[in-house]
Amino acid sequence: MKHNAISFLKNHLWLISVLFFLGLSACEDEASCVSNNTNLIGITFYEIDTNNTATALPVRINSIKTDQGATVYADDQAISDVVLPLNPGANQVTFLFEQDTATDVLQVSYNREQLLISPECGVDQRFYGLGVTQQTFDSLRVRLTDLEKSQENNIAIYLCQYDFIDTVALRFYTIEPTTQQARADTIWLSSVVDDRGNILASEDSLSALAIPLAPEARQTTLLISRYLTDTTIQQDTLVLFYRNREIQIAQCFPQLLYKLDSARFTFDSLSFVNKTLSRNNAENIRVFF
Repeated sequence: MKHNAISFLKNHLWLISVLFFLGLSACEDEASCVSNNTNLIGITFYEIDTNNTATALPVRINSIKTDQGATVYADDQAISDVVLPLNPGANQVTFLFEQDTATDVLQVSYNREQLLISPECGVDQRFYGLGVTQQTFDSLRVRLTDLEKSQENNIAIYLCQYDFIDTVALRFYTIEPTTQQARADTIWLSSVVDDRGNILASEDSLSALAIPLAPEARQTTLLISRYLTDTTIQQDTLVLFYRNREIQIAQCFPQLLYKLDSARFTFDSLSFVNKTLSRNNAENIRVFF
């Protein structure tokens, strides 16, 4: 029996070899049908701060639609990256990023190339030359122009999170008679009006006040009317002097940096806490009554 098996292998060795190589060829043909091309683009959102540092930023997107009405994303959650499909039958597509208060537009263009892999595998389509033809975000950059499955990020969208603001944070204080320590206080205001006609407060009890500054001016005057303990009204004046300059954060629009200089006032006392206006500052000025 063993002799017959050895004899069979010797007589049919060529056939076994042919079948072996045919099997390898079939595996190679199957593997060659796998393509790395894709019509999906990866988009990542970044925050850029005043120091020009970019970090991934989760953004709440209600939905993303094409200008043809097709919904390509509808999870309604905060995301820092998203994958969107290109139209395989066109060289351009427009995406509408819908949020609660605004809708941003991203229009991309690209080239397409039809490639015949083999008669068995058929035709593959390659997307390349990705570019942005229209957008309403703060800034963006195309990182990878050719689309491949191994890529994670084709477009970086930068959302500029500015620290600088144009509003003065003013807080009211009193001095404790026994300890002579400053204590945050609340006063009853009849009205607060600036020289541009803005009514900043009216018949309200407040411990703080937000004072908007004008970019074209170098000072603002506040007329502060407050109730005293005997219900009479005390009128005070506060004149703030300030300056601003334009700064440029890379990949973002220019911004004005405001800095307070000095003040004239008719109430008891005033002190500056932070002269540079920034959203990171809880207060810029302390007013003592």
